[in-house]
Amino acid sequence: MDMGNDEEEKWEGEKYEYDSAPGADRTFLKFKKRLDAYPQQCFRYSCGGSPLLPTTNSQDVGTCKLCGSRRQYELQLMSPLSYFLDQAGDGSSNCAPNAWTWLTLVIYTCSKSCCPSSCCGKQGNCCWGVVEEEIMMQEDEACNA
Repeated sequence: MDMGNDEEEKWEGEKYEYDSAPGADRTFLKFKKRLDAYPQQCFRYSCGGSPLLPTTNSQDVGTCKLCGSRRQYELQLMSPLSYFLDQAGDGSSNCAPNAWTWLTLVIYTCSKSCCPSSCCGKQGNCCWGVVEEEIMMQEDEACNA
Protein backbone atom coordinates (compact mmCIF):
# COMPACT_ATOMS: atom_id res chain seq x y z
CA MET A 1 0.00 0.00 0.00
CA ASP A 2 1.37 3.40 -0.98
CA MET A 3 0.81 5.74 1.98
CA GLY A 4 2.08 8.79 0.05
CA ASN A 5 -0.79 8.67 -2.46
CA ASP A 6 -3.36 8.07 0.29
CA GLU A 7 -2.20 11.18 2.20
CA GLU A 8 -2.27 13.26 -0.99
CA GLU A 9 -5.87 12.26 -1.69
CA LYS A 10 -6.97 13.44 1.76
CA TRP A 11 -5.59 16.95 1.21
CA GLU A 12 -6.64 17.30 -2.42
CA GLY A 13 -10.06 18.79 -1.63
CA GLU A 14 -8.84 21.08 1.16
CA LYS A 15 -9.02 24.81 0.57
CA TYR A 16 -8.04 27.79 2.64
CA GLU A 17 -11.00 29.01 4.64
CA TYR A 18 -10.90 32.76 4.09
CA ASP A 19 -13.91 33.52 6.24
CA SER A 20 -12.63 31.75 9.33
CA ALA A 21 -9.08 33.09 9.63
CA PRO A 22 -9.00 34.44 13.21
CA GLY A 23 -7.44 37.88 13.57
CA ALA A 24 -6.95 38.35 9.83
CA ASP A 25 -7.69 41.59 8.01
CA ARG A 26 -10.97 40.93 6.19
CA THR A 27 -10.21 43.50 3.48
CA PHE A 28 -6.93 41.76 2.65
CA LEU A 29 -8.60 38.34 2.69
CA LYS A 30 -11.21 39.55 0.18
CA PHE A 31 -8.40 40.90 -2.03
CA LYS A 32 -6.45 37.63 -1.74
CA LYS A 33 -9.51 35.51 -2.49
CA ARG A 34 -10.22 37.42 -5.72
CA LEU A 35 -6.56 37.28 -6.72
CA ASP A 36 -6.42 33.53 -6.03
CA ALA A 37 -9.43 32.99 -8.28
CA TYR A 38 -7.56 34.60 -11.19
CA PRO A 39 -3.86 34.47 -10.24
CA GLN A 40 -2.60 35.71 -13.60
CA GLN A 41 -4.66 38.91 -13.70
CA CYS A 42 -2.41 41.91 -14.15
CA PHE A 43 -4.95 44.64 -14.92
CA ARG A 44 -8.46 45.50 -13.79
CA TYR A 45 -10.33 48.12 -15.82
CA SER A 46 -13.65 49.67 -14.85
CA CYS A 47 -13.97 53.35 -15.65
CA GLY A 48 -16.07 54.85 -12.85
CA GLY A 49 -16.19 51.51 -11.01
CA SER A 50 -14.53 50.47 -7.76
CA PRO A 51 -11.00 49.13 -7.30
CA LEU A 52 -10.26 45.93 -5.41
CA LEU A 53 -8.13 47.15 -2.51
CA PRO A 54 -5.94 45.04 -0.20
CA THR A 55 -6.14 47.49 2.70
CA THR A 56 -8.58 50.01 4.06
CA ASN A 57 -5.84 52.65 4.04
CA SER A 58 -6.72 55.01 1.25
CA GLN A 59 -5.83 58.54 0.35
CA ASP A 60 -7.73 61.42 -1.14
CA VAL A 61 -7.28 61.29 -4.91
CA GLY A 62 -8.13 64.94 -5.29
CA THR A 63 -9.51 66.70 -8.32
CA CYS A 64 -8.46 67.15 -11.94
CA LYS A 65 -5.70 69.74 -12.35
CA LEU A 66 -7.28 71.04 -15.58
CA CYS A 67 -10.99 71.39 -14.84
CA GLY A 68 -11.36 70.79 -11.09
CA SER A 69 -13.77 67.84 -11.50
CA ARG A 70 -13.50 64.89 -9.17
CA ARG A 71 -11.29 62.00 -10.17
CA GLN A 72 -12.68 58.50 -10.59
CA TYR A 73 -11.20 55.02 -10.60
CA GLU A 74 -10.26 53.79 -14.06
CA LEU A 75 -7.48 51.21 -14.00
CA GLN A 76 -5.71 48.99 -11.53
CA LEU A 77 -2.36 47.21 -11.92
CA MET A 78 -2.20 44.01 -9.90
CA SER A 79 0.87 42.50 -8.22
CA PRO A 80 1.28 39.51 -10.62
CA LEU A 81 2.32 42.09 -13.22
CA SER A 82 5.74 42.38 -11.52
CA TYR A 83 6.32 38.63 -11.98
CA PHE A 84 5.43 38.75 -15.67
CA LEU A 85 7.61 41.83 -16.25
CA ASP A 86 10.52 40.05 -14.61
CA GLN A 87 9.94 36.96 -16.77
CA ALA A 88 9.73 39.06 -19.95
CA GLY A 89 13.02 40.78 -19.15
CA ASP A 90 14.80 37.56 -18.12
CA GLY A 91 15.86 39.33 -14.92
CA SER A 92 18.40 41.41 -16.85
CA SER A 93 17.04 44.80 -15.84
CA ASN A 94 18.68 47.03 -13.23
CA CYS A 95 15.16 47.92 -12.11
CA ALA A 96 14.11 44.35 -11.41
CA PRO A 97 10.56 44.01 -10.11
CA ASN A 98 11.69 41.61 -7.37
CA ALA A 99 12.35 44.68 -5.20
CA TRP A 100 8.82 46.00 -5.71
CA THR A 101 6.59 45.65 -2.67
CA TRP A 102 3.31 47.04 -4.02
CA LEU A 103 0.16 44.97 -3.96
CA THR A 104 -1.74 47.23 -6.33
CA LEU A 105 -1.42 50.50 -8.22
CA VAL A 106 -4.74 52.28 -8.75
CA ILE A 107 -5.06 54.95 -11.44
CA TYR A 108 -7.68 57.68 -11.08
CA THR A 109 -8.62 59.97 -13.98
CA CYS A 110 -10.84 62.99 -14.53
CA SER A 111 -14.52 62.06 -14.29
CA LYS A 112 -15.31 64.57 -17.08
CA SER A 113 -12.54 63.27 -19.38
CA CYS A 114 -11.54 66.87 -19.97
CA CYS A 115 -9.20 67.95 -22.75
CA PRO A 116 -5.99 69.93 -22.51
CA SER A 117 -6.32 73.52 -23.73
CA SER A 118 -4.30 72.60 -26.85
CA CYS A 119 -7.43 70.81 -28.18
CA CYS A 120 -9.42 74.04 -28.13
CA GLY A 121 -12.30 72.15 -26.45
CA LYS A 122 -13.96 71.30 -29.77
CA GLN A 123 -16.24 68.25 -29.64
CA GLY A 124 -14.67 65.33 -31.52
CA ASN A 125 -11.43 67.26 -31.99
CA CYS A 126 -9.78 66.15 -28.76
CA CYS A 127 -6.21 65.05 -29.13
CA TRP A 128 -4.22 62.84 -26.87
CA GLY A 129 -2.95 65.10 -24.17
CA VAL A 130 -0.78 64.55 -21.16
CA VAL A 131 -2.66 65.38 -17.99
CA GLU A 132 -1.51 64.76 -14.44
CA GLU A 133 -3.64 62.01 -12.94
CA GLU A 134 -3.46 60.35 -9.54
CA ILE A 135 -1.87 56.98 -8.86
CA MET A 136 -2.41 55.44 -5.45
CA MET A 137 0.01 52.71 -4.37
CA GLN A 138 -0.85 50.20 -1.69
CA GLU A 139 2.21 48.33 -0.47
CA ASP A 140 2.61 45.01 1.26
CA GLU A 141 3.06 46.13 4.85
CA ALA A 142 4.91 42.92 5.73
CA CYS A 143 7.71 43.91 3.34
CA ASN A 144 8.10 47.31 4.98
CA ALA A 145 8.27 46.07 8.56
